Amino acid sequence: MEVKSERPVQDQSKPNARPSRPTNTIPITRQNTERYQTIAFLEKVQEQNVVIAKEAEQSKSKPKQPVKNVVNYIVIIDKSGSMSLGKPTRWARSAKVVATVTQSCCQHSPEGISVYFFGSPGALEVNENVLSSDEVLALFKAKKKLKGTTCLEGALAKGFQDHFAKKLTIPTSILVITDGFPDSKSAAKVENIDDFVNNSLATK
Repeated sequence: MEVKSERPVQDQSKPNARPSRPTNTIPITRQNTERYQTIAFLEKVQEQNVVIAKEAEQSKSKPKQPVKNVVNYIVIIDKSGSMSLGKPTRWARSAKVVATVTQSCCQHSPEGISVYFFGSPGALEVNENVLSSDEVLALFKAKKKLKGTTCLEGALAKGFQDHFAKKLTIPTSILVITDGFPDSKSAAKVENIDDFVNNSLATK
């Protein structure tokens, strides 16, 4: 008689069975989140650039007009004390992000972009017509000491107010870089800023 031996099959339903390990997983970290948000903004900029390029191609037969911005870009950066934390610091990482964004935005915004630095109330710094990544890096380097709180609502209100006060006929895109919550979450809501801007313009 021939006897065949068979290896027992491991029961996968047993508690000691090792589950399969998922592959291609990406850990959720602050740095990865920052990277995804930056990529999403750059993708939006590229989409706008494609539309602009198509419009330019279609209008080649028309007389040339003075070169103006077709999108008004505003980058708002937190300069509060906590931005000096981390290795590399959040400030250094922000500088690289804004330099990259500037390079893409200026392709079809030859007049440059606006860069705001915000901290405590009344400490908003506005830089307009920034034309290159080098200018951006120089602005970041000039900030010797980071301090203050996170008055985001003041910076957003300034961006909204400029858009309407200048009576721009082009869209405005705003990118905010911050590492925390605003001083006032309610004041930083878009609908509240919109009301503030409308009221301030109505009184002029």
